[in-house]
Amino acid sequence: MSTRCQIIVEGSDAVVYRHSDGYPDGACGVVKTLKPIVENFIRWRGFDECYLPAHIVADMIAVHKKDMDKTIRKMKKAGTPAANLSAYESAKYLGYGVEAYKADDENALHGDLEFLYVVKKNGTIEVRSCFTDNDGPCNIGNTKLVKTVKYKAK
Repeated sequence: MSTRCQIIVEGSDAVVYRHSDGYPDGACGVVKTLKPIVENFIRWRGFDECYLPAHIVADMIAVHKKDMDKTIRKMKKAGTPAANLSAYESAKYLGYGVEAYKADDENALHGDLEFLYVVKKNGTIEVRSCFTDNDGPCNIGNTKLVKTVKYKAK
């Protein structure tokens, strides 16, 4: 089963959806990926809640496609039949999305998340576990703060 997560930029009406590898830590962890994207963006643009979510998803998709292309090249080199490669080619276009976010909606978040990341204007990224009450609403109020990570603001 995939480890799903969402990323919210404070003040934005968009939320980034990541279908798998949503754990905060590790080599492919969300924090390791997200923090440099946020820092680079803010260095040049400041905290812009309109553009930042788009750059987060664009950068994450670029890395995902690069990784998939590398896997496909290895499989071709190993002699994997072309018919078996089509699922991997297709998978390059899955895994990430953008959804509308209405903070006042009782079910503002995806219903099967394990983690939620909130990029805050104050120079931090909140890492939150979802959902503390499985029968409760799918919103930020039903998550638990796991840790706070600082990023370099301008």
